[in-house]
Amino acid sequence: MGGSNNLVEGILDITEDENLTQDFSIVNGTAYFNLESVGMQFYPSWLVHDGFDDPRKWRIELNDSVPIDLEDLNLTNVEIDTGVGETIVYLPSSGHFAARISGGVGSLRVYVPVDLAVRIHIDDILGNTSVSGSYYQSGNIFYSENYETAENRIELYLNSGIGEIQVIQIER
Repeated sequence: MGGSNNLVEGILDITEDENLTQDFSIVNGTAYFNLESVGMQFYPSWLVHDGFDDPRKWRIELNDSVPIDLEDLNLTNVEIDTGVGETIVYLPSSGHFAARISGGVGSLRVYVPVDLAVRIHIDDILGNTSVSGSYYQSGNIFYSENYETAENRIELYLNSGIGEIQVIQIER
C-alpha cells in the first residue's frame, strides 16, 4: 500500500445481486475490520473444484504495519506478498486450504493454531528459518503427524527473499 494511511484497500469482483457491508471498530486497543458479501450467488463446490474457477476475486491490501489475522475467516486460498519489513500472519484453526506467503526483505512470522494440521514448504532463503511446534521434518518440509487424515488442514508455502522465517505453533 506504499505510503497509504488506509488500514485496508482493495479491488473486489462482485456479482450483480451482491452487496458488500463493512464495519470497523476498536475494542480494548485492537482494531477490527469486517468485510462481508451479502446476497451473493454460491457456486456448487463440485463445480469450483472440478477445474472451474469462481469468477469473483478479491484483492485486498492491508497496511504493512498491521498484523494479518485470518483467524475468523473461511478461506479457500490465500496469497500474501510482502515487500520490506516485518510480516505477522495468524492462521485460522479450521478449514482446508492452501496458503502462499512470500516476503521480500525482512522477517516473516506465521502463527499456526495447534488444532490445524499443516504441511509447510519452505523455500531456500538468505537468512534464518525456525519452526517451533510438534512437527516432523523431511528436508525443507515440515508436517503434522495427522496431516493426511485431518479435517482441518493447510498446505503452507513460505518464501522469504532475504530475512527470517518463523513458524510458531500456538494454543487458541
